[in-house]
Amino acid sequence: MSKEIIKDWKNIALKSAFFGAGFSLILIITIGGHFWYQSRPKPPKPWDNNAIIAFYDYADTVGEQNTIVFYYTIENKTNDDYSINDIGKILLYANLNRQQSLSGGEIDETLSIEYPIHIPSKHKIRFKINLNYSTDIKGLESGSTNEEREKFNKEMSAYLSNKFKNLNGFSMFDLINRYKIELPAGWKTSAPSHRLSRVSRTAAWREAKENDGVSSSRRARRSMRWTQEARSTPSTASPPVSPRDRTRSRTFAAAPAGPARTHSGQTSPSSVSSSKRRIFLRFTG
Repeated sequence: MSKEIIKDWKNIALKSAFFGAGFSLILIITIGGHFWYQSRPKPPKPWDNNAIIAFYDYADTVGEQNTIVFYYTIENKTNDDYSINDIGKILLYANLNRQQSLSGGEIDETLSIEYPIHIPSKHKIRFKINLNYSTDIKGLESGSTNEEREKFNKEMSAYLSNKFKNLNGFSMFDLINRYKIELPAGWKTSAPSHRLSRVSRTAAWREAKENDGVSSSRRARRSMRWTQEARSTPSTASPPVSPRDRTRSRTFAAAPAGPARTHSGQTSPSSVSSSKRRIFLRFTG
């Protein structure tokens, strides 16, 4: 009888040991699986296009070089305050129309914004983007009338639409909050359909033609052709041109292209760095 009791207790102890080992193993697997699931790489959440929205206001020129500034109104649609304190976590792109792509990314001397920025919940602020591109268009004075402002806005919109045909607004990405802020090209919708005014046409012609995209050899051949045509045209009032003068004219025509200046004394876009010129060429299309 005692032997049977001892045998029964052994069976119970053996079953308990197996049960405890199995339970411990299941518990270890469960806890390990939970920590693995929590530590696995998580895909980033999608970009939120509706948290912060922007509306185009107007464009202006500032400074001695008359560089371009785009003004927007930005609205915080979220229930929390929104701030930009670390500019390294912000990417600013130019939207290219023809390529249907983004250009830029880092905020530098070409495209820049002012920060820090703070927008209370459900509020709006004025926001501006600086484009380091010199123009011949002088910005409005502080005491300008409403009629002068309206005329200037139309002229500026027409100039931007004509000069930067490939620029279709901007996109700003907040890498921390995963916000995407679309800044539309409102100057295109507000540009008049008629031809540019004489001031805008002159400014666009100077910046597009003065040395930009024209090599020295091409200008030399063109100038030499004009010189030859002028010499072949009979004129009683013009004195004969000496070989020395011909040499001077040819040498001047073949001079290498340097930083061109407009009639107002400003440096044209041909004087900027090659990287910035490539960016401007992308904007112009």
